[in-house]
Amino acid sequence: MEEKKVSKQKTLFNLSLFSAAVFVLLMMAGGSGYAETIQTAVVVNAAADYTSGAHSVVSVDPVGGPRTVQNDLAPTKSDNTVVAYGQYFYRIGRYQMDNVTKFNIQTPNTPIWQFSVLGEGEESCNPHDLVFVNETKAYLLRYGYATAWIVNPSATKESEFKIGELDLSAYNEGDGIPEMHSGVIVNGKLFITLQRQDRTGGYGNWILNEAWLAVIDTATDKEIATGKGNGKMQGIPLPARNPQAIFYLAENETIYVQCAGDLMDAEYSGGIVSISPNSYETKLILDDGDAENHPYGNISGMAIASASKGYFVGYAGWEDNSLYAFNPSTGAVVGAVVNELKNKNIAGMESGIYPDKNGMIWVANATDAEVVIINPADDSVDEKISTHLNPMKVAFCEEFSPGWHVSDKLWIRGIIKSEEKGEIEAIWREGGREKTTRGDEVIYGHFYASPSDVTWGSSKNPDVFVKIWFDVNGRIDVNFFHVSVPEVKVYSAYPYEGTPKVETTVTTSERYIRHVYENGKSSSVKE
Repeated sequence: MEEKKVSKQKTLFNLSLFSAAVFVLLMMAGGSGYAETIQTAVVVNAAADYTSGAHSVVSVDPVGGPRTVQNDLAPTKSDNTVVAYGQYFYRIGRYQMDNVTKFNIQTPNTPIWQFSVLGEGEESCNPHDLVFVNETKAYLLRYGYATAWIVNPSATKESEFKIGELDLSAYNEGDGIPEMHSGVIVNGKLFITLQRQDRTGGYGNWILNEAWLAVIDTATDKEIATGKGNGKMQGIPLPARNPQAIFYLAENETIYVQCAGDLMDAEYSGGIVSISPNSYETKLILDDGDAENHPYGNISGMAIASASKGYFVGYAGWEDNSLYAFNPSTGAVVGAVVNELKNKNIAGMESGIYPDKNGMIWVANATDAEVVIINPADDSVDEKISTHLNPMKVAFCEEFSPGWHVSDKLWIRGIIKSEEKGEIEAIWREGGREKTTRGDEVIYGHFYASPSDVTWGSSKNPDVFVKIWFDVNGRIDVNFFHVSVPEVKVYSAYPYEGTPKVETTVTTSERYIRHVYENGKSSSVKE
């Protein structure tokens, strides 16, 4: 295992879909104050001769570097992709590997399990994507068959992994399968890209037919009739062929699909399509051109940073790609981005990539065995990270650091000792904040047990009241008032540098404790 530091540069803020959802839930549950997100990139890599593979893990922070990287983890074969949900990542072994391997980002070199994704009597199903509803339900898109699997990613036994199927055989066009590739969930609807190739003529003689999106109700697992289909197919026909990456941008409530056209014969039938997840209307916002005029080549990958900034891969030939910037709202192309990503083998964007929590776009440069991190604010290179083997795809795991930031420097935390589950994290709920006429500031609220941990947990059932006093002369008092039965460990830090500065316990016999910060020193007072 190789561990080392890497290089430097700037910033932009954005939350990925998973962290945004959890962040909103925490804010709704706990009021003002926030839990810190720790994000780690996972990169699947392949040897230059495609005889082997492995993965790397890279810290997302700090912006500007140096980030920390571990390379050559869990060696395997070369044809892999990766997805992540929360603190877990799932390495998907594709053609003739046909498995999914689950890892915890805390132990990225040690698999939790590896399950086969082949049904009885099946040959290679070539899984391409795993799309999450939640931690116990996801959709496994199997490119080589007409059935997607509904799976339980939290299963501990292979017999419990598959929990259902989606039959997409209606979209078959000649070879018996619809070539499902990627998916995204928007407002309880799963949108699946279907390439609908006829591959009966053998490699190099594939026929690209009209591409579609199938739309599935994630509550019932039934296909939704969009009103755009025909009697056989109920989904959405696309105005471009060979769909690959799919991405939903909440900012403008738009789905984007990148279509490559025919890369083998340089047929320009692709581009980037926008789709309304509500009306199902489609629009070709960026056309790859025609035989006479194709300024970027085929469009073989995509990343969306915002409603006004996106990137696509221009495919001039095998391992000859360049990264371009464009406006997803208008389709206007800004131009090639940086020299580091011109005429390179740019990988992974055909499966879709998304910004990290700082808004950075991580681009896999498989020519130089490095990930190039782009800042969309000015298209500068924030840092380049060596992955040893050639990077193929990037995904982001997310954890939430315990405790709550109630100001830019003050951090507090509570741990409740329950009879049912032992120690559980307390949730912070702010009651308000005010300033006195002389300029002191007070923040007040309470800690409570989450109802997802214990049956008596409720935001309306305080366990510890908290009053924080920022004295005009610089002293800070963090007052904890115990009002419950269980004992509660309380922590604070000012300024917060990753660890608590004061740790105490409030109980039924010692109900009041104050943490004091003054003149650079910290102390606690029991009364």
